[in-house]
Amino acid sequence: MSLKNKLNRMKTHMNLEKHTSPVEVIDQKENEEIPYLEKWLENDTVSFHFDGDYCFIREVRYPINHKHGLYAFSELKKVVKEWNQASLEHPLSAKGVKSEDLFFFDTETTGLGGGAGNTIFLLGYAYLEGEEVVVKQHILPQPGSEIPLYQSFLENINYETLVTYNGKSFDWPQLKTRHTLIKEHVPKLPEFGHFDLYHASRRLWRNKLERVKLSAVETDILGVHREDDIPGYLAPMIYFDFVERKN
Repeated sequence: MSLKNKLNRMKTHMNLEKHTSPVEVIDQKENEEIPYLEKWLENDTVSFHFDGDYCFIREVRYPINHKHGLYAFSELKKVVKEWNQASLEHPLSAKGVKSEDLFFFDTETTGLGGGAGNTIFLLGYAYLEGEEVVVKQHILPQPGSEIPLYQSFLENINYETLVTYNGKSFDWPQLKTRHTLIKEHVPKLPEFGHFDLYHASRRLWRNKLERVKLSAVETDILGVHREDDIPGYLAPMIYFDFVERKN
């Protein structure tokens, strides 16, 4: 299956109305040697060049009133407003935080273990901007190209508070480990406040659900049903296939 078809499958299972906003291609001359560049461009993805190397950035925008499962994205503003008006003291309270400050973050890695040998090949995040939800993916073209990957990620994000699903114990520690290897070349990692929604899900639904993995909460609580989804364990295989074939 070509990279274009794989990306189209991912778009299909999201099933969202979207508006694309491509990032500017830095230098056409540098792009000439990138394999299958036209296919990346067809899928809202451009190259980012830094220090003689490059990564890819994909950007898609969704209207904030779009309904995803049982809820529209605009519900986030209502929930954060209610937290700010509440007098409750709670570790998961968003009091003092604006919905635009939240930075929703996830990764794809070559394995589930820790340590420097586990490579992050995709940094994904989303945030509110005006009346849109902006989703960006920074993609590693091959192992060894992490300097432009992290440079593009750290210089362009607008962050205040990190929101993840099991990110406290996996995604952010993985990012710290990989960043340590190239910290002399890229900006410092920011200090984040952190909302880990996995722990919230365990508090709320551990007696209702057999397990609180993200896909189960999506289906049983949020009414989101993935279509043609790529299982997580296949993601590294697809990535290594891409690294080998470049398509």
